[in-house]
Amino acid sequence: MITNAGDPQHWAWKRRETARTSRHWRFVSIPGPLPWLTADDLEVLAENAETASEYERLHLNKWTTSEDRLASRADLAVCTTLPGPLPPQPGVHYVATLDVGIVNDRTVLAVMHREDSPEGRRVVLDRIARWQGTKATPVDLAEVRDTLLR
Repeated sequence: MITNAGDPQHWAWKRRETARTSRHWRFVSIPGPLPWLTADDLEVLAENAETASEYERLHLNKWTTSEDRLASRADLAVCTTLPGPLPPQPGVHYVATLDVGIVNDRTVLAVMHREDSPEGRRVVLDRIARWQGTKATPVDLAEVRDTLLR
């Protein structure tokens, strides 16, 4: 496998780390820019890159998170906590979203509500349910319906 550096959140990073740490792989990583590029070449490439991270990934071979990422895994971990399903509360308006996948993708049901506080408005995930189907056993939509109605 040959690749240039990418975003550490990308699936390729996990494969890279597996190869780097496994005794079953021979791992070689060449840091820095291509040896035949001159300082002038690198200056032109830096000027033409869309972002600093693009230049670092493509031309300096650094694994770097892009600037346009909505949130990092660390950001999500800080702002998302679901200790378990929350019981329904009277007077609260809930929203349920359903993303249906029958065989390849999961079906996911999320139940949420909005809360206002002095710090601002937030969305609370009250409950999440997931189903994974296969070609032999697709997701049972009757079970999904029953869960949604409950």
